[in-house]
Amino acid sequence: MRRILVAMGIVTLAILPFIIVGQAQPPTQAIAPAATAADEGNRLTWTTPNTIRLSGPNIYAAATAITQATYGATHHEDRPHAITLVRADRQADAMLAASRITHFPVNSPVLYVDAERLPPETFAEMKRLRPDGNTYDAGVQVYLVGPIAASVEREVRDQLNYKTRAFRNDNPFALSEELDTWAAAVHADHPDEVIIVQYEQLQTGLPAVAWNAHMGHGLFFVQGDVVPEPTKRALSRRFRGEAFLYLFGDPAIISARVARELAAYGHVQRVPGRDAYEISVNFAGFRDAGMNQGYWLGWWARDFGWGIAKAGHNFTFANPDDWQQAVTGSLLSHLGKHGPLILVRPDGVSESAARYLQLVKPTWGAANDQLNNHGWILGGTDRIKWETQADIDGLLEARTESE
Repeated sequence: MRRILVAMGIVTLAILPFIIVGQAQPPTQAIAPAATAADEGNRLTWTTPNTIRLSGPNIYAAATAITQATYGATHHEDRPHAITLVRADRQADAMLAASRITHFPVNSPVLYVDAERLPPETFAEMKRLRPDGNTYDAGVQVYLVGPIAASVEREVRDQLNYKTRAFRNDNPFALSEELDTWAAAVHADHPDEVIIVQYEQLQTGLPAVAWNAHMGHGLFFVQGDVVPEPTKRALSRRFRGEAFLYLFGDPAIISARVARELAAYGHVQRVPGRDAYEISVNFAGFRDAGMNQGYWLGWWARDFGWGIAKAGHNFTFANPDDWQQAVTGSLLSHLGKHGPLILVRPDGVSESAARYLQLVKPTWGAANDQLNNHGWILGGTDRIKWETQADIDGLLEARTESE
């Protein structure tokens, strides 16, 4: 009996502190929620069953919304090795940076700065991410791409104590060659697969940036009917001076004359499309596979393009005029669900995109055995309207049993 009483006393003592603590707490008070920017029907979120919108009050914050959705930054495995900074007013620089640095082994998202200023939104996100350094490049934690003032680099080093490397070339064609040389050193190879984009229509190359964030292939520009000398030099460095060149756009975008000139550097084929919208849709279903130039040495096959023609995939949707979001959003093709970029207008989905999404629309199935498609919507409702997001959700939704 004494043992029972003692045991009961222990149990009582074990429970008592929790009772006392519970009684000591003050009564819960209601806290008013923070004001939101939602002005359409007082919405608190901009999500649907099949889509999630990532946006922010400015281009700097909008980019951090994407990195926050991708990197938890709680331990080594969920933080980037580096961060890439580009100017928010230089689209070609940003496209090159995301194409050549984001992919493994660097694993580096793109964030935005001004020519001589490190915005507070970018600074705060850099501090949160705490990149652990690119082991293939002497532990560099931050890359600065394009003509960014040295004062910005000093602020990164002094205030955040991050190791940096700068590619300050003001010429985007020369910058593409410089980054290609650097990437070849990191990967110990020049990729045989090369994407060619028309510099005078940069939006047509945004789908290529998402792919390169996923696979890390080459990216170079032509300008009008001219193949710039830096592009020629970089292409000549491929194995035996031959490459597989993928021209983004119809002859109205990259002319037949340019295609013939590029054929001197390897095999040329097109990702067809009359504009950026069509190119993004066609590339989502495009795939080219086979032996590359070094196949017999490394047994590494050529596998270029998403080739998606069935349900069960992720897509990223962006307005091509909102290129900053599209470039940073390429990160979503690099980590997580991995999928192509589909370009849409603010007020609707293009006819070609609607047809494609109907093609890959999931068929009806049991709820516990249902393939699903998913979409990231990049930008605020001023960039892609809420009604357009709802239309995209419907196109991604599985067919009903009656369809």
